Amino acid sequence: TVGKPVPPGARTLLTADLAMGRGRQRNLLVDNSPADLLCFLDAGDAVRRGALDQLVAAMQDDPALDIAFAMATSGPHQMTNVLIPEQRRLLTRAYLSRGFLVRRRWLATLGGFTEDPYLEDFIDHAFWLRSAAAGASVHLLRQIGFALWPRTPQPGLATLDPSHTRNAIMAIAGLALDGPMPLQSAYHRG
Repeated sequence: TVGKPVPPGARTLLTADLAMGRGRQRNLLVDNSPADLLCFLDAGDAVRRGALDQLVAAMQDDPALDIAFAMATSGPHQMTNVLIPEQRRLLTRAYLSRGFLVRRRWLATLGGFTEDPYLEDFIDHAFWLRSAAAGASVHLLRQIGFALWPRTPQPGLATLDPSHTRNAIMAIAGLALDGPMPLQSAYHRG
């Protein structure tokens, strides 16, 4: 639900429950939020140990930071967001996820979140890949800050046409496809 404008410095929760892609939902929420710092989580995700306050403090202490994120659990046996974004690694693995705080100006630099339906299962991966390729300044909080609800993927376009999805990811990175790219993800095996 897109809320009413809030005073500067206040925190508000905006949610989108319309049937549209996650990238489009996020872009709609960004367009309707006055906040400079935006945190992205999915329904069911939980903030742990005051992590959001620590991420906000890091961003306020260093105005040059574009993104701050914390390590996270994804289900009972998996960790994510434990490494900094590196383009070379992101081209082979989807190892970063949601649970990040980003400056509005950085999202504007990227043109927002991808709305490509072939990348629906890779919204966060595309964000991190584009951020790494553009040289984002990042801060990793080295403690578990979020518990991410494990997604149960529906068969999507990435499953139905993995080569198109791979080509779309390569295009985001600004690279030509020279051969097979062994992208691995918790959401897509192929």
